[in-house]
Amino acid sequence: MFREIQTYFEGRQYLTAAVLKELVSDAEHYRKWESFEGWEDSREALYHSRRRSMDLGAIRPVLLRLNNIALEQSERNRSFDVLESYVIRRLITGYQARSYDAVAMDLLKALPSRAGTGVSPSEILLRELLSYTGSGTWWPEDVSLEDATLARQMPRYVQRLALSAIELQLTSPMASKKPDIANLHVEHITPQGWTESNWPLPDSSDNEVARHERDTLIQSLGNLTLLNGRLNAAVSNSSWAIKRERFEKHENLFLTRKLLSDAGESWTEDDIVSRGEYMYNPLKEIWPRG
Repeated sequence: MFREIQTYFEGRQYLTAAVLKELVSDAEHYRKWESFEGWEDSREALYHSRRRSMDLGAIRPVLLRLNNIALEQSERNRSFDVLESYVIRRLITGYQARSYDAVAMDLLKALPSRAGTGVSPSEILLRELLSYTGSGTWWPEDVSLEDATLARQMPRYVQRLALSAIELQLTSPMASKKPDIANLHVEHITPQGWTESNWPLPDSSDNEVARHERDTLIQSLGNLTLLNGRLNAAVSNSSWAIKRERFEKHENLFLTRKLLSDAGESWTEDDIVSRGEYMYNPLKEIWPRG
């Protein structure tokens, strides 16, 4: 880095003050991204909260460029929508993040270096990201998102990210208090440690097939909800009847209320699939492709 900067400034000492001013500005933005001080409920803060949960650092140079060229908040928010949809759709559908350094370089080359060019940064980002076709950089389409929502066994942090986003979307904008997402736990409705005494298999001539189907679906989004920590520990591997009763008495999250309004007296693999189909629609709306 030292050699690169030294070469850049050779014969351009007059740029020193301007570059230092830009570095100070970038440092202030960087501090704000990490502290959320004074902007906790903004779209930008939500983006950075999700970015941190993904440990996504490669895209930071693009964000710094946006700070300098996307001066209107509506344009900045639209840019965050595009970037977030691209990386989270890839995350949910299971594509790797190894290519993001190269993607960031492509975006920097496409974006203008200064404001006032008359070009919409969000439209540039959209055009560039939609142009990718290879699996290393592709922006997954709706059919891939749906398949992953219904059947993919996602890492726990991806499950939390998706469930939390749905919960926030279900929360009314007029609500006096937003859910404390950071302190919520992912709960398996059919538990990972299920037993036939608490969770009998459906009538089937082949119990091995039924057991395999259940174990496959247990980690899918349709079998998951969010609970506060104490309730999560209390219900654990309990039967559906006990879980339902506890949920009705103690849980006030919209995602779990929706579960209770749709579920019957039993919780089966068909219910898991149906709930996964329901979850796909808000995920598609929160992170549209394009």
